[in-house]
Amino acid sequence: LLSWFGLGGSSYDSREVKPTPDQQQLIKIAQNVILECHPEQLIVDGKYLTSSALTELVNAIVQASSAIVSQSEGMAPSQQTKKLNEQDEDALVLYLELMVSITLENKDRLSQIWPSVQHHLQWIMSTFGRNPVLVERAVVGLLRLANRNLFRLKDDIAEEILHSLAMLLKLRPPAMFMFSRQIAFGLHELLRANAANVHRKEHWAVLFALLEAAGAGAYADDIQQQQRETVGSYFRFKEIG
Repeated sequence: LLSWFGLGGSSYDSREVKPTPDQQQLIKIAQNVILECHPEQLIVDGKYLTSSALTELVNAIVQASSAIVSQSEGMAPSQQTKKLNEQDEDALVLYLELMVSITLENKDRLSQIWPSVQHHLQWIMSTFGRNPVLVERAVVGLLRLANRNLFRLKDDIAEEILHSLAMLLKLRPPAMFMFSRQIAFGLHELLRANAANVHRKEHWAVLFALLEAAGAGAYADDIQQQQRETVGSYFRFKEIG
């Protein structure tokens, strides 16, 4: 929040100039304002919101995140991968963590807000490859949601979340390599606690593909390319023969 207000508190503070006494005083004032606002109540009391209020809260987070990106300096609308400045990245991380925490607190109403949450996570992973901190928090957030909700056997939402893990396979190879430890740890926890709740072969295919990518660097695109080359070589050999 301090970074969002332009008063420091960023994960990049170690690279910044030490604040002046006046700035330090402003930081203390901002800290007191934040404490008095009790932003944690948005998470703790989120489960007491009405269904419509919960939906509006999640939509407000999505809209606020989009507004930050649209107002960011030097951001071309046609740019496929965007690079945010440090302050905007911190703000998006704050909104993302808030969304994930609210979603975890409302697991009984997950089906109501999951489409918006899923779309937001996918948007971050596919758009902000040049902001690894933000993408990492989206990857970890998705794995946390999967681990928390796979025991819900009677709900179709568990299958939707399992299916959504496939979006991790769309990460670029550098990102998959960078976040391989987080993905491997998240999958370990998921399989240790919820393997008995995974029944469909397509879901197991996604999990094994993620294990291969995170643990052995076997990326889906590379495997498909190798398969195409193998098939092509086979038919060329048959034609020669």
